[in-house]
Amino acid sequence: MEPGYMPFQMMDKQGTLMGFDVDLAHLLAERMGVRAEFIRPEKGFSTILNDLERKRFDLILSGMTITPERNLRVMFSDPYIIVGQAILANIKHKQQIRHAEDFNNTTYLIAYMKDTTGAAAVDKIFPRARRIAVATQEEGVRMVREARIDAFVYDLPAFATLMAKEGEDAFLFLDQPLTFEPLGMALHFDDFQLQNIVNNFIRQIQADGTYDTLYDRWFLQKGWFQRM
Repeated sequence: MEPGYMPFQMMDKQGTLMGFDVDLAHLLAERMGVRAEFIRPEKGFSTILNDLERKRFDLILSGMTITPERNLRVMFSDPYIIVGQAILANIKHKQQIRHAEDFNNTTYLIAYMKDTTGAAAVDKIFPRARRIAVATQEEGVRMVREARIDAFVYDLPAFATLMAKEGEDAFLFLDQPLTFEPLGMALHFDDFQLQNIVNNFIRQIQADGTYDTLYDRWFLQKGWFQRM
């Protein structure tokens, strides 16, 4: 897990992991009768698949989109949530920008987080715009806020959470998803037993109401903002 993706995995003021994925991991471990141990990739999200292949840990639960390219290297669980890329822009664009396609112009500088599906989305949807890679979600948001870039393409739930926290006048948020992205847990290619356990776990919590409780806590309620 690589923290830094609200509201999936984050560090609170005391440096403790929290978020939707964190609670999901603890719950999975509890149902298995084991204890969850969280390990960060050695060089951030960009190396997380390499670390799994080296068997530094058993699975990745870090807001990872299931893609054919990644699936050539690892197995995935069934999706546990569906998200999509969205646009967060500086508030100065509120009057002239109405649709995502309006940013497809050499006038605009758009950021994406490197080694994510957002990078591919920017290449496909905004081929005419100037583009720049950022290392973290926090860096991209900060650059938008400071008007060092015009917009940042990243996962919609993270931006929705940010807007709920800061208010509609903090940024221009285009909340129509640009892509369709299922998130899943990544596992070693030969770990069919764990894949079976995880898939059955996902089905069970979606059926018994546990999933809805977690979703409500992290995506609909705002109480956890105070811990940030």
